Amino acid sequence: MKPNWNNPRTVTDELIRLQFSSKKDIVSSNYSIEDCSSRNKNFFVQQSNPLFIKIGPDQLRKEAVIREGFVYQKNPTTSFLVEPKYLNRDNGVLILEGMANASSLQSALEDSTPIKIQQMGYCIGQHFKSMSDLNILPAAHPSKCPWAFYLALPEKDFFDTLSPAAKEIIQLIQQNTAFAQNYQGIQSLWKSSTVIHNDIKLDNFLVLAPSNIYIIDWEIANNGDPLWDVALLFASILQLWLEHREVSNQMDSLSKFSPFCTSFWNSYATHPEDQTIRKKVMQFTAIALLKFLIESADNQQSPSRIHLLHLQVAQNILEHPIKAANDLFQL
Repeated sequence: MKPNWNNPRTVTDELIRLQFSSKKDIVSSNYSIEDCSSRNKNFFVQQSNPLFIKIGPDQLRKEAVIREGFVYQKNPTTSFLVEPKYLNRDNGVLILEGMANASSLQSALEDSTPIKIQQMGYCIGQHFKSMSDLNILPAAHPSKCPWAFYLALPEKDFFDTLSPAAKEIIQLIQQNTAFAQNYQGIQSLWKSSTVIHNDIKLDNFLVLAPSNIYIIDWEIANNGDPLWDVALLFASILQLWLEHREVSNQMDSLSKFSPFCTSFWNSYATHPEDQTIRKKVMQFTAIALLKFLIESADNQQSPSRIHLLHLQVAQNILEHPIKAANDLFQL
């Protein structure tokens, strides 16, 4: 009989068949299955040994789930990867250890003291530094620049899938001569040299303690430029700051998060004071922020105030990258 992972009842049946759950677990008052699907069909199983299940709903998503499963299976001793329990390549099913008491990095940053924030930055810096030791799919190849690097001069068919708001944002970039000029040449800085996560965001970190942090969602990991992951992390911090500013006038600077950024950079960078590297990572950070901007404008008819604020910050970083490194991130 073909495995059925479509709903909580059939998931329970499969877990019993695979001996990841028992009838004793099922009758326990603590047993539950939460459907937390997004791009994939996802379930969190609360039981004595919690589990997180990812199922690819179509062939493309199955391949992504299998790719992620390979990363976990081929790197069993890596401290920042959750433990894999099961991978079914035929059906695109991945079962991982469930982190029941973990919080996202965003929640941890918002709720922690400066000392703990600093500790988290150091921990993640060490994780990023050791990514080059990861094994990924044998078919992985040097990736080209992500699409966000070409927003000043995108491919014609790129516009076909964009919302009206996203199209207007790109037009604003193209119409600003200085902005467009600062974009030129950044693609040539891309150096594919090591394994990168390629989808870094605050929700892709699970924090159990300031020195016990896991990185999840490795579906599009590939060989690429390691500073792109750093840029995505910094852009995520900027995005969080901008959202805070939008809802509260109390946070008018990045000072709450600067201990994280400084500690991360000093932990990660071989030569933290290197001006060339600092400039490059800031240029990449501006591109990453624009990537998040275009994605957040999806399904919108026109850019909002927060969208335009993202655009202005990205422009300022591209125009003065070293000043941004000093003033925004205390690097």
